Amino acid sequence: MSNPSPLLIDRLLVPAWEQHSYWIFDLDGTLLDFAPQPDAVEVPSSLLSDLAELSRRVEHRVAVISGRALQDLERLIPLSALQLAGNHGAEWRVDGHYGQVSFPAAVKDTWAVVRQQCKHLVASVPGVMLEDKGFTCTLHVRQLDRAAREKVKEELARVTSSLPGIALRPAAHAWELYPTFCPNKGTMVRKLLSPMPPTVRPYVFGDDWTDEDSFLAAPHGVTVVVGNRRPTAARYALPHPAALRSLLHEVARHHRLSKD
Repeated sequence: MSNPSPLLIDRLLVPAWEQHSYWIFDLDGTLLDFAPQPDAVEVPSSLLSDLAELSRRVEHRVAVISGRALQDLERLIPLSALQLAGNHGAEWRVDGHYGQVSFPAAVKDTWAVVRQQCKHLVASVPGVMLEDKGFTCTLHVRQLDRAAREKVKEELARVTSSLPGIALRPAAHAWELYPTFCPNKGTMVRKLLSPMPPTVRPYVFGDDWTDEDSFLAAPHGVTVVVGNRRPTAARYALPHPAALRSLLHEVARHHRLSKD
């Protein structure tokens, strides 16, 4: 689907939705506006309050699945009731329990080479920023011109072609290297939904190409792309993160008023 419909709040607030919805969000570009550097993002206190209220109402069926490391997610979203998954689902905190995938022995040495080559690339191309997240390496190129971005892409493609079990995927203003054994966001969506009764419907929000895996993992859910990236498998769209934050605030406010 390349032309998702605008998301209206009545698509979410259906009868008994508190008992039958599971809210799953990406973070950067979805709940939060992008910043020049990943560590410079701002998390509005109102967003944290609304997420906490939402989680309380739906019995903790609220999750954030991000490309960020889990430790970074916990710093930005300090809400113990939420389910968190970092590195696209390679590490997680679900119902207070921590877990992560294990590196196969055959991949460890190869991945060490990748991380070292990423450091060399950053040193040779001014303006590239490396975010080494353990399970993945993201090279941010938002400060580069088109020619420099192509140079980075070509160099990363060369790295992946020479190292088995390593792949390259696009991200927002970035490229990401990852071991192919690692799960994607769709894997984590299915993990979260698997213990749920069939009456629980996922509401999935994301902006990036990696969020397409989440949308595909929820074919019967409310899937929402944030921003103007197309094509997409999402059924609905919101124009920007501020629109999603406003919608969440309306949901939280609706609940509080309905209980007065």
